[in-house]
Amino acid sequence: MIFFRLLGRLILIACGFFLASLAAALTATAGLERAYGIAIATGEPFGDFVVTWVLSVLVSAMAISQFSLTLAAIAIIVAESFALRSWLYYAAAGALIGVLALVALESERGPAGSSRMADLEALIFIAAGLVGGLTYWLIVGRSAGAVTLPLFRATAGTDDKDGPAAPAGRNGAN
Repeated sequence: MIFFRLLGRLILIACGFFLASLAAALTATAGLERAYGIAIATGEPFGDFVVTWVLSVLVSAMAISQFSLTLAAIAIIVAESFALRSWLYYAAAGALIGVLALVALESERGPAGSSRMADLEALIFIAAGLVGGLTYWLIVGRSAGAVTLPLFRATAGTDDKDGPAAPAGRNGAN
């Protein structure tokens, strides 16, 4: 029985990570298009614009999920282990991943042309991380720690398997 609950939880985590990456990609793509004044489909029919924009978001989602998989896995393992359900944890983890993505990108290509664009890019990456983290929290994070393995359950303070031990000296006991 625990196997199926754990399998279901892992599937939910994978779906949540995918949708969080997609939400972060939507945010990053829209922000970067707005920041650089890029019109993907200048003079093209509306259908071509939609297809181009969807493909742009999907490519961004793949890049975001590929970069953040290891970092997000660490954050997810910590959250599931300690049953962290606060939206602040997921927002902070997402923002941190966004900052690390920007640092990695700037170390590859160098900083943006101007300090204004560098600040704007930093805000866009942080916003994308926040949106991704909060999306994950909405889907999966609110129920973090719902499935715990018997190996990790706390057994301190119990006399038997039925329930917690009665405190000594209460109600005439001991």
